[in-house]
Amino acid sequence: MKKLIFKSLTAVMSLVVSASFLAGCTGGAQTGENILNIAIYRGGYGERWANNLAQDFMAENPGVTVNVDADKDLVGNIPRYLEDGSEYDIFFSHGIEWEVSARMGWLEPLDDLYAMEVEDGLTVEDRVLDRFLPSSKFRGQGDTEERYYKLHWTNGVGGIVYNKKMFDDNGWEVPTTYQELVDLCNQITDAKIPSPGNPDEYVRPFVFSKEDYYWDYLVFDWMVQLCGAEALDEMLQLSTPEVFNPETSEVVKAQREALSRWTELIAKQSKNSMVNSIGKPYDIAQADFINGNAAMMPNAQWLENEMLANIDENVCVMAMMPTPALPGAETDESGQPVRYSRAVGGDDSIVIPAKAPNKDLAKKFLAFMCREENAIKFTENTHGVMLGLDYDIDALNSIENSTEFMKSVFEINTNSVKYDTYSSSVLRLDGRIKCEWFTTTGFAPYPDIIQNPDTDLDKIFSDYYSYVKSNWTSWGGPAV
Repeated sequence: MKKLIFKSLTAVMSLVVSASFLAGCTGGAQTGENILNIAIYRGGYGERWANNLAQDFMAENPGVTVNVDADKDLVGNIPRYLEDGSEYDIFFSHGIEWEVSARMGWLEPLDDLYAMEVEDGLTVEDRVLDRFLPSSKFRGQGDTEERYYKLHWTNGVGGIVYNKKMFDDNGWEVPTTYQELVDLCNQITDAKIPSPGNPDEYVRPFVFSKEDYYWDYLVFDWMVQLCGAEALDEMLQLSTPEVFNPETSEVVKAQREALSRWTELIAKQSKNSMVNSIGKPYDIAQADFINGNAAMMPNAQWLENEMLANIDENVCVMAMMPTPALPGAETDESGQPVRYSRAVGGDDSIVIPAKAPNKDLAKKFLAFMCREENAIKFTENTHGVMLGLDYDIDALNSIENSTEFMKSVFEINTNSVKYDTYSSSVLRLDGRIKCEWFTTTGFAPYPDIIQNPDTDLDKIFSDYYSYVKSNWTSWGGPAV
């Protein structure tokens, strides 16, 4: 695959066509009928994928210029760009409040994009994962029915990343159950392996950072193992305050149990983590992991790409493990626990502004991106990150020089039941209810429990149920 990319770039150079990488497309960008301006969030996915995709698109469309601007502050700037208008034709970012923007009339409907043929008779709609189709639709300003307003950017994997080399060197088995994970932590701490970063310390089972939501990828997998994805989907309709009742809601019961298991593993066992993990900047925590100071860390599919330039394979070969099963996890027909994997990055969105200068060219570019070949290139260029598309497994596995990390992401993504925490309820859109944690407003599950490991979890969940129930009517919740 790398040879194909090189040939494509060579062809582009021979055509004397180049992409422009802008410092801030707010007034100095080129504009014109055949000029496409794209803004991407500068984060863990890097920029190589966008640069290469732009080059390939221009090679196939002589006379077209694609400008790519990677901006770390894009999330905060997008609302202004959408309302006021800008040179941008496409946004790729997390944190786009796309439903709100659709209600304001700031987004271009994408029904015609979804109907466009990509290749071999398949449309964009055919290529998008079925799981993502409902959560790409909304009733925007002036709509009489729901329409497509976004493409899901990525379909990710999160959970426990482990140092495969360290595991292999020490004969540690990848845990498949919660108890095996507990036993592994004890095995690591008992081994008293000197820490490379501090000879007076030992290698710890985990390191994590103040980006504590990374634990959600593990804990939410545990939650869904217990309640099932269908129960979560039903709850997220937010049809009654009773869905938050910790005495009757299977989802709330499951979340409480999952959080309790995390508390026993991490908050009540300080020996299982590096000192002061909860206060570490994420880059320092990730450096601790790749430098061999900890065997595991909570993270997601972007980790290898973020740290690629600093990884020494003699110290760290990373991989993602399937989430170990909790006791009581849902089982399949063969009696094995159902493997669930959250669609990490499910809120990563691709949108076209209603005021975009070149909407038709933008849609043509996105249809081009949805081709199987280009989806594979995206995944290669991001070291395992997958678009929200239906991939051919053989094509994925044929990527040259796939790393152990990439292979593990592919395996989990293609052999798990995917779920997300998306809700189109007006209660979420208006900011009344957040649809991830069903706990007391202002309660930060991981840092607060680390500060007080004996936190009364039952009270945390029951207080939130009372809060929601007492405000349901004034919030405009469905009649009960």
